[in-house]
Amino acid sequence: MSPRDDTASTSRERLQPSRGLTLAYFHRFVNDHGGRQAFDGLTTLDVCMRFVKPATQHANVSLVDLVLSQPEGHQFAKPAEWLISHSWSYKFLDVVEAIDNFCLEHDLSHDTSFWFCMFANNQHAIGDSRGMFKQWLEAFRTALVDTGKLVMVLSPWHHPETLQRSWCVYEVYLSVVLHARFEVALSKSQMDDFLVDVQTTHSIDQMKAQINSKHSIATVATDRDHIFDLISEQVGFVQLDRMVFDVLQTWVFRTLDKQVAMAHSPQARFTWIFTRSVLLLNDRQYEKAEAGFEAAVAIFEQELDESYAPGWEAKLYIGTTKVRQFCAREVWEPIFDSAFPKLEQLLGATNSTTLYMKRRIAGAYYMSNDCTRCLAMMREMLDVKLQLPEDNELFSVMFAYGTTLLQLNEKKEAETWLLKAHAGLCRHLGATHRDTLLCLGNLAVAYVETGRYSEALPLLAEIYEESVRMHGATNVESVSDLMSYAGVLVYLGRCDDAVAHLLACVDHFERMNSPTWILRSKHLLGRVHLTKCDLNQAAASLGSVYTNMFALSGPHSDTCRFALYEWHFATMELERGYDCLAKVDDFMLKFHAADVAGETWAFGVCHMCYKEFQGDIAFCTTCTPYSTKFCTACVASASFEAVCGHHRGPWKVVKPPMRYLLERKLILLANAGRWDDYASIADQYRAYCDQFQVQDPMQVLQARDETTRHRTRSWTVLGALLVIVVLTRRKC
Repeated sequence: MSPRDDTASTSRERLQPSRGLTLAYFHRFVNDHGGRQAFDGLTTLDVCMRFVKPATQHANVSLVDLVLSQPEGHQFAKPAEWLISHSWSYKFLDVVEAIDNFCLEHDLSHDTSFWFCMFANNQHAIGDSRGMFKQWLEAFRTALVDTGKLVMVLSPWHHPETLQRSWCVYEVYLSVVLHARFEVALSKSQMDDFLVDVQTTHSIDQMKAQINSKHSIATVATDRDHIFDLISEQVGFVQLDRMVFDVLQTWVFRTLDKQVAMAHSPQARFTWIFTRSVLLLNDRQYEKAEAGFEAAVAIFEQELDESYAPGWEAKLYIGTTKVRQFCAREVWEPIFDSAFPKLEQLLGATNSTTLYMKRRIAGAYYMSNDCTRCLAMMREMLDVKLQLPEDNELFSVMFAYGTTLLQLNEKKEAETWLLKAHAGLCRHLGATHRDTLLCLGNLAVAYVETGRYSEALPLLAEIYEESVRMHGATNVESVSDLMSYAGVLVYLGRCDDAVAHLLACVDHFERMNSPTWILRSKHLLGRVHLTKCDLNQAAASLGSVYTNMFALSGPHSDTCRFALYEWHFATMELERGYDCLAKVDDFMLKFHAADVAGETWAFGVCHMCYKEFQGDIAFCTTCTPYSTKFCTACVASASFEAVCGHHRGPWKVVKPPMRYLLERKLILLANAGRWDDYASIADQYRAYCDQFQVQDPMQVLQARDETTRHRTRSWTVLGALLVIVVLTRRKC
């Protein structure tokens, strides 16, 4: 709305309900003033100046009051049932068309009465707009209290002017605080555009990316400030946008359901079922999406020609839904192998649909941990797309390519591609589009995995805020984004803030009955205890996470392995951590089960060279414990520069767990005087060092606990002889 939305006639008694005009009168008004031809191209503001003000000037009243004063006016001027939210820049005939469509959609008659500001407000009572702010607020509030229902006209449908105007945002705000019903309406031309656009992949997400009520504007700047203060104090912009998204989501699916019901030809039925299923897939409703694609494929196989390319596309989407539901590779791979060659044959290798589905297939291999195959497919697509005109799909391929490189520990190259992809997606899809935010999230992951936590944190904060706005604070995507943000807070040492967020995450995930996400959140809480050197609690928490994640997903999941490593770190630091052979043996079995019983770590990469750790890790002790880590080769190099800025450490050097545990076992056996067992473990240790080419491995074999030195001479001699034997064997 604009400042022309004046207060309703002050002569009207408040005891009477707000009055509007029927849809029938809207049409009569057009006919009385020259018909559609006379209104062609006129905005609502033009109509006000050309027709409404001259007609009401003599009586100095609103058009509603003027109509009511005429014979039989009560047939048209009635208590309002709906409030129309619109922009004064809209074409007036588009508004009327939109209300026509709305009434048809909701089975409302032309006798339905609408409160329309141009008709309901006295257009001659406008004074200083800055002084009338409260009156305007009250006028809208009164009308919405009386009607209890608001319909917003969207034009253009994908970037509506109404949601860019602060007064319209105020009306949405009122509908929230007054618990009013909120609906949307489109003109015929906008509905036609929607029905075409909705069949493209990104249309709905692009529309959502355009909607942001806190970016709305007003002709009078102070109006915007006052409205924003009201919204911030009582509702917040996120809740406003959430309601708009929910209404739009409901409307989109309702519209598509009607298209399915009205479709008579097989191709039309296929098209709308297929389109609806794609939206369900994008909304992560995988089971419903799969059922929809199955229905579309049934139409394709029974009623359409084999050369109908969308039919093969639907088959590929069935495979995609199975991937998203974590079905085994042998379930979805045959679908791709049979359907994709047909699609490629019909459309060509460089067709946009062909390339898009190929990217989907590559993503399936990524999700099944076959990143090598995924990368090869992505590289092929990237080479093709770089030869074609630039579009958003080029940058989506770059995004996927960079993500795969990231998974393969090619961190530097991954970051380069992700930066390019993010910039391109911002240009083509917008900064708040879902794909753009996903790319930004993976860029944040690249920063986290290379120790650049301060760079990652603002990106993750932005992603979380947008996720809440798009999906709501309790949506699984939003909560997982909050968990990621909290995880970086832990690395930065902001443990109190992290704990508050993580406890909220655990609560939300428990309500969702999502055990994997619960354990991931609890793992980070265990990391908090390790960070704060609360070692007993850290060991208990991380041990519990490991045990439960092992039972849920097996020993090879990232969460299981990381929890095991950090449980081991806490146990190492405890005064009586590894004080008995049983505990050492237990952890050795656990590291064997996790397939990390050698010198290679599954604990991230060096924060300088970005390579997997082989051998000892040097942790920066100036930083948050166990957060910033380097390989000893980098630390020893003359050109070493720590990402954290602490180039000279000091460092805490930690050996690979299996080597540490073997050495610890030797010490415990020596302290216990169990020399036969000592000799056996010494052989194991020697074989381990030979296998993994450990430098200077003998020191532990020559070491003795202080208590050993006070044992009897016979034990000392025997121990010395054993060392000689071991050393001799080593030389052999």
